[in-house]
Amino acid sequence: MKPRAAFSAFALAVALSPSLADAQASAPPPPAAQPPPPAYAPPPQYAPPPQYAPPPPGYAPPPQPPPVVAQTAPRKKTLELTGFAGWQVNSDVYLSTGKLEVDDAQAWGLAISSEVAPNSFAELRWTYADPKVRAAGISQLNGSEPFHVQTHYFQIGGTRGMRRDRVTIFGGATLGASLFAPESLKLANGQTVSFGDTWLFAFTLGAGFKIDLTPKLGLRFDANVAAPVKFTSGGIWVGGGGAGLTVSGGVPIWQWNFLGALVFSP
Repeated sequence: MKPRAAFSAFALAVALSPSLADAQASAPPPPAAQPPPPAYAPPPQYAPPPQYAPPPPGYAPPPQPPPVVAQTAPRKKTLELTGFAGWQVNSDVYLSTGKLEVDDAQAWGLAISSEVAPNSFAELRWTYADPKVRAAGISQLNGSEPFHVQTHYFQIGGTRGMRRDRVTIFGGATLGASLFAPESLKLANGQTVSFGDTWLFAFTLGAGFKIDLTPKLGLRFDANVAAPVKFTSGGIWVGGGGAGLTVSGGVPIWQWNFLGALVFSP
């Protein structure tokens, strides 16, 4: 290189050096380095329950109060009033010299029942019918007109049933008295014969079912046989081996009642 050219290049570098220094001085400083993110912390692990020291010897836990038992109200006993209506089927009455033909008839009745145990009732009952009677094969009454015999049964007994939902199926029995009150008999010759009333021991056996329509109203269907018992003779004997009582009798008539009823519980 020629000396003149080298000097020119040197002079140019000297002239530009202050400008480069100013440019470097005015440039922004580089950004500061950011701290690294914290290390990932694992989730807390399950900690076992704390351990407690055992109770000292002779320690007893405090007594617990007795459990509270809900008090239930006693079951209310039921009283029932029943009105019956239906049909009575009668057997004939056989006598030593003929028989009395007894027609079937309508039957009516009332009953008062009190519940003495679940589905078990004590019952006081009255049944009434007025069948027509005709004499047959009795010479003294040939040609006589038919006559009515009012029939009453006064009974006390009970029923026991089995309940399913609103339906109760039951059976029952009663004991008591029967009353037969015949009207006057008009003979073929125009004469009138009057009879006295007759009281007899009687019993009934029956079964049926009851349907509860509401808590206070229901329907009842009842079939039973009623039988008066006529005692014809009796005696008492006493001997070396003891004593005894003998009674003989029979059932003069069987009366089957098929009844429907309306039951009211007040």
